[in-house]
Order: sequence, then C-alpha cells, then structure tokens
Amino acid sequence: MSDNKKVPPIFVGKMWSENEGTILASGNIYRWEHKDMEKPPKRYIKVIKSVNNLGQTKIEVLQSIGLLFDNTDDPNRRPNSPDIGGGVTVDTVVETKDDQEIVEWVEAKFGAWLQSDAEYAGDQYSISISKKLKQDGYDQPKAAPIPTAPPTFDDDDTPF
Repeated sequence: MSDNKKVPPIFVGKMWSENEGTILASGNIYRWEHKDMEKPPKRYIKVIKSVNNLGQTKIEVLQSIGLLFDNTDDPNRRPNSPDIGGGVTVDTVVETKDDQEIVEWVEAKFGAWLQSDAEYAGDQYSISISKKLKQDGYDQPKAAPIPTAPPTFDDDDTPF
C-alpha cells in the first residue's frame, strides 16, 4: 500500500462529559458455554448511574474494550496525536447470513481529540477507532470468531 493512501477508520464519533456519575458495581462476565472451563475468557464490565444533560437519571452496564492513556502531558507527543488513546478490541460485523450477523473481534487503536463545541456549550472529543498500523502499512484485522472474548482486565486496570 502506498504511504499517501488513507485507510478509513472502523468507527468514528463523539464523546462528551457526564460529570454526575457513580460506579455502582464492577465485575467480569463470561459466556455460559465456557462455565466449565478452568479459566473462561472474561469480559470486564461496570454498572454506572449518571445524569445526562437533560437532568435524566440513567443506569447503564458498560463493557470495557481496552485500557486508554491520557497523552496530553506527554513531552514526546506529536501535534496530530490523540489526547487520549490506546489499544482496544471491538466487535465488527463481517458478514450477514440468513438474517444473522457474523461478528469477529478485531484488535484496533482508539484515539480521542479534545474539541470545543459551541453548539454543545462545552468540550467534546472527536473519536476514531482504526485498524492497527504495522511498520510496512496497515495490517489486516486480527480477528477471532465469537465466542473468543476481548482481553481481560484486572480491577487495577480499570479504564473507568
């Protein structure tokens, strides 16, 4: 692949602050069919209670997809580097067969760039999840069919 050709991200979007939030519970889940395994592949989850910008209380269960790092104070940071970034594992639909989605886990990189947004009246992050780079260009996704789980995290590795 030529160096000037851009590969589109897997996901793009925005995220914003929800300052009124409480972690109600943390834990791991695993697939039922793995219950007899000595060490079943686990997924890290949190239950969070928060209040949105309309004053509505909500309770959500969130699944961790990776551990992120704050790059804002990094002295070696390049101008286009994300403010927050890290490796993630995301589920991606690779095929639809008989109205069933075939999903694979893909190793990717997460980047978030802080942006002021006058319409929102606050700060937001522009986010992108992209394929990981190899030194000689973009690698093909390293995918594993479900039920393979994303990486597990100990409580000390909590990304929340």
